[in-house]
Formats: sequence, C-alpha cells, structure tokens
Amino acid sequence: LTIPASVTLGRMEHRGIRVDRELIAKYRDALDKQLKEVADNIYTLCLSEFNLNADIAVANIFVGCGIPLTERTDKTQQLSVTKGILEGFVPNYVNSDADDEYDKDGLMTDLGRLRVIENFILYKTLYKMRFTFLKNVDEHSAMDGRVHSSFHVTGTATGRLSSSDLNMQNIPVWMGRYVRHTDKGDTTVSPGYNVKALFVADDEDQVFFNADIKAAEIRILAFYSQDEQLITAINNGIDIHTVILTRVQHPELNPDLSDDAFMAKYREYAALKDAGDKKVNDLRKSIKRTVFGTLYGAKSFKIASQLGDSSEKGIAFAQSIIDGIFGSFPGVKKYMDTTSEGVYKDNTAKTVFGRYRRFGMANMYRSLLAKAIREAVNFRIQRDRKSTRLNSSHTDISRMPSSA
Repeated sequence: LTIPASVTLGRMEHRGIRVDRELIAKYRDALDKQLKEVADNIYTLCLSEFNLNADIAVANIFVGCGIPLTERTDKTQQLSVTKGILEGFVPNYVNSDADDEYDKDGLMTDLGRLRVIENFILYKTLYKMRFTFLKNVDEHSAMDGRVHSSFHVTGTATGRLSSSDLNMQNIPVWMGRYVRHTDKGDTTVSPGYNVKALFVADDEDQVFFNADIKAAEIRILAFYSQDEQLITAINNGIDIHTVILTRVQHPELNPDLSDDAFMAKYREYAALKDAGDKKVNDLRKSIKRTVFGTLYGAKSFKIASQLGDSSEKGIAFAQSIIDGIFGSFPGVKKYMDTTSEGVYKDNTAKTVFGRYRRFGMANMYRSLLAKAIREAVNFRIQRDRKSTRLNSSHTDISRMPSSA
C-alpha cells in the first residue's frame, strides 16, 4: 500500500508549494506593530513592565493582579499560565459589574483581570505566529519561493501520513483572532491573519481544493463497532453529529432512529443547521470535536478545556455530550471496551488490513497503560483511514474485508 504512495509523495516534495513572500513581509510588519501594542496594553493594565515570554514573571504579576493561579507545571512546579488555564477564569470574570479596570481604591476589578487575560492570550498567539510559524515559512521558502516539505509514510505510530520542515498538516486557517468577552456574548474585535493565504497556486487559473473521504473515521468506526444505529445513519445520509445534538438537547426522547418523535426533532435541528443557524452550528461543532476526542480517550475535563470552558458548567456540558454519544450509539462504547480488553490480553492492536502495533503492557505504569489503550483505539481507526486513502477499493464499509 505504501510504495505507490511514496513515489507520489516524492514528486510532491520535489515540486514544493509556492509561497506569497510579499504577504509574509506584510504580515511580519503588521505583527511586529500589533505585538508592541498588545504588550503596552498589558503593561498599562498591570501597572508594570515585565517579560511576557517568561512564565515565572507572568505568573507573579498575574497573582498580584488577583488572578488566583494554583495549577503548576509537572517539570518545574512553577505556576502555569497556559491558555487553557487562563480561559478557565473567563466565566468568573465575564459577568463583572465594574465599569472600569480599576475601582476607586486603585484595586484591579474582575473586568480588569478579564482584559489582562484576553490581551495575554492574544499576545501569545501573535508571538507564536510571528516567531514560530511565519519565521519557519519564511526560512523554508527563502531559496526558491517554495516550501519543500518532507512527507513521511511511516512517521507516526498510528500510521497517519505526516510531514516536517514544514509541517503542512498543522496549518490553521486564521491566527491572532482577538475575542472580547462580555456578559452578552463574545465579540470578535479583530479577525486576525489568514494563514492559508500564504500558500498560493502557481497560476491564476489554478486553485487549491480539499479532497477527502467523507466521514472516513466514522465509517471505519461503524465497521469495527457494528453499531446498528451508526450503520443505519451512514447508509441513509443521517448526520450523526446532529443526532447526538438532538440527544443532548432532548435526553427525554428515545434516541432510536426509528422513533418518530426523535427523528422529528432531528429534522428540526438539521433544517436549522442547513439554514446557517449560529447556535445550532456552534453546538454541532462542539459535538463533532467531542466525538473524536471521546473516541481517542479524552475525558470530560479535557474536552471541556478543548471547547474553551474548563468550569464546572463546561465539564458538565462536555459530559452530557459524551453521554449523548454512547446513548445514541451504544456499540461505540462496546467497541472501545473490547479493544481495551484485547490490548490487555494480547499486547497488540490489529487492523482489518492486517497491520499490527504492539504494546508492552506488562511493565507500564497506570498512566502509561491508559495512554496505550487510547492509542490502541486510535491506531485501528487512523491506520485504516490511511489504508482507505491508499487503496480506494476499500472506502465503502460494505466492501471492507470481512475479518477484523
């Protein structure tokens, strides 16, 4: 399966991808200016200048501002100021009654703390784009105006195709979006920078397009789990994420695809999704992320953090989606449990295409055991997802090999 793909990947590496170097220079100048403005905003709010790239200094200043940091890093045991931790404070500060960042006694208000967090997260995002991403694109395209990424067929344990120098599979659409939180909702003050605009086609009559197997992981999951509901949904064009959305919003209904009341609500949400309803589409996106996160072993706290709300309310919301997934498609939970038991028993995960990955479970600590189990579930789906790309005759569930 991999040899024919290697020939094509070699041609891709040699040709490379054209980069708009004029846009790189434009972004670089704009980022340098914006970084200084955001840094000055933080210094003004905190009444002090400090090294924004030194987490120890940032943590000390933030504690002084009244932000109750408690979580520490594993290695240095210093107070952690990661994006996920700081965003966890936003729900506590967003409903502040204060009209200014400081009260009449000169003490920082919750509004002030909220603005500090917003600006610091924006600063770190801009800094990463300027000195990590943009710098790498600039350096790797300096010779001929093209990025010649290296593609690896066997570079990941899960079997997925990967790339390096530059990693073309980890390019966001936008970076540097500034969101201002209010009690009436979030407002995007600045949309940021269109990162993918840096990569351009060779000629004006050429375009980039995304070619993918629709719902590849979900189809493979349906094959492995043999969940009747999931197979029925795929075969009938029913959107599983909207099914889970319906289950989450109406837990009192029977989540059977043959139940008239449940499907009536499903059709209502499907119509709202197609009409571009923001609330429904935002909820569906959260559910989609949770589906894949859950499939790869993430728990409610981790998923809540990924969704941007680590509060108790956010964790409860994430758990309700997880319950909705397993409630709607019980075979998925059974598949995950069966795969876990198989890894414990045989120290091996095997795909339907005959690929193996071995795990030395006997000498693992508890945390490593949990990680190995997550990777085993991940391996079977990701490895077969790659195989369906390299061998298109197996992209249909009904035509996949009969033995797992």
